[in-house]
Amino acid sequence: NEENMEELAERKEEIERNLETLEKQIYALETSYIEDTNHVGNLVKGWDGYLSRGRNANVNKRRVKDSDRLFSLSSMTSGVQVTIEPEP
Repeated sequence: NEENMEELAERKEEIERNLETLEKQIYALETSYIEDTNHVGNLVKGWDGYLSRGRNANVNKRRVKDSDRLFSLSSMTSGVQVTIEPEP
């Protein structure tokens, strides 16, 4: 009936808002993780820099590329779009 449909529509909107909030949190945490660990290594780039850098390593934060966003890219609704060119 119509009352059930209205309740379902409201619930759907609530779920979509919650999903959007979670994706924004994931995006922010992902940015922080990539920036903070870039100089020593991380899940996205590997840990090659961990042993090759000295204690006084340059810890400049670099701009995070969308293609580095492993977690955001795993969601079809995150809004992060990356065009990956096919390998020859």
